[in-house]
Amino acid sequence: MCALGQPCFVNAPGLLAANWFGAHERDIATTVASLFAVIGNAVGQVMPPAMVDSEVTDDDGNVANGDDDVNGMEDLLLFQAILSLLCFLGVWVYFVSHPPTSPSSSTEERDKIKEEVKEKEAEEEKAREKGGEFVGVLDEAKKPLMPASSFNDDASLITVDVTVTSEINRRTAIQSPGSIEEEDEAALRRENNSKYGHLVSAGIELFKDPNYRLLFLAFGLGLALFNALLTVVNNILAPCGYSEDDAGGFAAALIGAGLLGAAFAGYAMDTYHAYRPLLKAGFSCAAVTCFILASSIKEDNSTMLYVVFGMLGFFMIPMLPVMIENSIECSYPISEELSAGILFCAGNVIGIPVTFLMQYLIDLGGDDACGNFASPVNILIITVAVFCSFFVLQYNGPYKRLIFEKKKLLEQEGAV
Repeated sequence: MCALGQPCFVNAPGLLAANWFGAHERDIATTVASLFAVIGNAVGQVMPPAMVDSEVTDDDGNVANGDDDVNGMEDLLLFQAILSLLCFLGVWVYFVSHPPTSPSSSTEERDKIKEEVKEKEAEEEKAREKGGEFVGVLDEAKKPLMPASSFNDDASLITVDVTVTSEINRRTAIQSPGSIEEEDEAALRRENNSKYGHLVSAGIELFKDPNYRLLFLAFGLGLALFNALLTVVNNILAPCGYSEDDAGGFAAALIGAGLLGAAFAGYAMDTYHAYRPLLKAGFSCAAVTCFILASSIKEDNSTMLYVVFGMLGFFMIPMLPVMIENSIECSYPISEELSAGILFCAGNVIGIPVTFLMQYLIDLGGDDACGNFASPVNILIITVAVFCSFFVLQYNGPYKRLIFEKKKLLEQEGAV
């Protein structure tokens, strides 16, 4: 159930920012909204160990539980249920999808285009249905009901004419909608076909764009690497003698520095709209940091690892909002949730085999992987990071949304 609800959250930041914030506010809004997922993951990592204890003691302080007993699990689940319910009630009562007026000219134009496309596709679907039924009836009715040799006199012609007319009426009555319920079902079917047809058409348009394909490859592999690395970081560090607490500390450094980097990226995007430079610089620096990480995984090197994981988070986590903004800019006026949602979907799907592959390579390297720059898992991390940087460096997507807004602004100033 949680997995089914996840796309509603990860796909929302770009759309939320575009619908509710103006041109000089939405970059910050996208950054904040996208980072709440990271913060939520961090809280989810901290809360269970803090609230759940596997050792239950009696009044004398003696351990009174078996190996399978835990203390605090019910409290944790109850807390999560109450928190989720409060969030749901807040959204249900207060949240609406659109403000009374569009916050920017690009959002207004996007909504206008979406409505026009939907109406056009619905009309075409309706015309196809009506045309198909009408033509099908006529084609069936025009089929000869008796051989041509039977048309020998006027009486036969009159009989045939009456028969054909009756047959047309009969088949039309059978094949055309005969009730209000059938007409409503046909209208609903046209609406659904229009909705899904619009999504398919928009998705095809996205992948026709070579710049979007580059973003798809870079972000899909990059997010997969990030998720897999956080999942197996303890197993990567274990051969060098680092504990689970050490791994948790390194992950905390990564997330903390990442939030700081995201604040910087959000300010730079909002002030300078430097989407492409930030994207290329972030991925390139993250790739270099992966090289440093591979050479830093060794015994008794905690201080350096804290620094390296902090650097990794500082460069990688801000790429979430930066990538969202780049995908929206290069794909405008296609819906924000679709262009960004496809990227997140790619990262999550690719992350599954990458995680298993990374764990397999960790097992393959064994204890000899500690201090070995060329260990199998290090080679995988570096290779994926380099490919991501390569794809991003080829990216040169236009700022379609910004260009449209500047054009509209100039038109308004000229009119004044």
